[in-house]
Amino acid sequence: MLYVVCDLQGGILVCIFAFLAYIISILGFWFVYICAVLYFLIVLCSNVLFIQGMTFMCIAFAELLLRAGTGWYLNASLSTQVSVEQSLMLASMLFATD
Repeated sequence: MLYVVCDLQGGILVCIFAFLAYIISILGFWFVYICAVLYFLIVLCSNVLFIQGMTFMCIAFAELLLRAGTGWYLNASLSTQVSVEQSLMLASMLFATD
């Protein structure tokens, strides 16, 4: 999972964020709701900062958190055995924006 994220996004910082999001996502179903709140807060704060690089990193971190939380939720709620990678791919399709 982390290898794919590193290939797609680039940079070791994004890999660290993805790893932290994955670890936190196994703590419980409430993490999905926390991720959703953090996502909107980080996006709002990054829009206020007006710093291009910081805005990109904040939004990337928020999206990784939200997708990891959603992937855990999908993985836990499906009766069949679904890998975390498949759940994250499904979550990324659900939250993909043009």
